[in-house]
Amino acid sequence: MELLNLAGTVLRDLVLSCTVSVEYSGCPPTPSCVRGYNNPCGYVCSPLPENPEHSKLVVFIQPELGGMLPCSVVESALPTTLVNLITDTRAGLKALKDPN
Repeated sequence: MELLNLAGTVLRDLVLSCTVSVEYSGCPPTPSCVRGYNNPCGYVCSPLPENPEHSKLVVFIQPELGGMLPCSVVESALPTTLVNLITDTRAGLKALKDPN
């Protein structure tokens, strides 16, 4: 599965990422993958006021997977994608905090 997104990120005391799928001639669909489409979505990560060493992550997703996929494939792919998003977000935030 592949998704092509345009993202914007603002860093202050929170991380905000807003994405939407785009069509880009430099990245055409590949026959070996199912092209997915993300409606407007994103996430907000902010420090917890009671413990700034920890963060709250709120994720909004609205994917549409293309092709003739069985529901079981879609239902198994989305949770894995969300876990990867959370893992990658955690690693990215740690890298921002400690660039070494």
